[in-house]
Amino acid sequence: MFPFTDYQEYKLLIVNQTTEENKLYIQHNNIRVFNVFEKGLSKSRNFALKNANGKICIFTDDDVVFKNGFAEYVLEAFNEFPHAGLISFRAEDEKGRPFKKYADSCKRILKVKDCLNIMSVEMAVNLQIIKHAECIFDERFGLGAQFGMGEEAIFLSYLMQKKIDIYSYPKTIVVHPHLSTHTKVAVKDKYYIQGAFFSKLFSYNYMYWVLLKIMYELKQHKIKLNQVLPAITAAKKGRADFLKYEKQ
Repeated sequence: MFPFTDYQEYKLLIVNQTTEENKLYIQHNNIRVFNVFEKGLSKSRNFALKNANGKICIFTDDDVVFKNGFAEYVLEAFNEFPHAGLISFRAEDEKGRPFKKYADSCKRILKVKDCLNIMSVEMAVNLQIIKHAECIFDERFGLGAQFGMGEEAIFLSYLMQKKIDIYSYPKTIVVHPHLSTHTKVAVKDKYYIQGAFFSKLFSYNYMYWVLLKIMYELKQHKIKLNQVLPAITAAKKGRADFLKYEKQ
């Protein structure tokens, strides 16, 4: 993960979701390992936020490689925007290509729709601001939860609700492989999640966003025409199950 720098320069917090028989033990002054026995990506991120003690924290995964100079870019960004609670950076794939289309310059993020494609590995947070605002990940969303995607955008929407500044910064800090668990999700399962996700973010306008995503994926040949109706049906089911959660 750190081919260009000494990992001992950084405080590393590892949340290891495991069993009693497979605990992880590491003896390094700069590394803390927490073995936890609950599953769910959002749960592990919340545990990390609760137990972190740095000023600026970067979310990461074990398949990420940090770029040369990443720490300087992160410090540069937070020095430029000292009141930011979260700043998103760029990622690239294994071939050095931008992971997706990014803004060419610094940008303050003001709308929820601009959060939809921000990945956790692109995010760095001012821990004091996040903790003071009591912002956490929604544990109903994310890998290992009932709704297995969308936790980053929902977290960012919480920050917006709390009037916390969010910026994007045009510097690349990580290399991240394109292959992900999301690409393997069946259409019905994906749109079941999307129904819940868009209901959480956009309430009664959820179907507009579901249809917008369907149109985009049809254009990109990611779904077929005969999958549209099952996708809409699955989205309605996801919304219904999500609303049951909300009423509890």
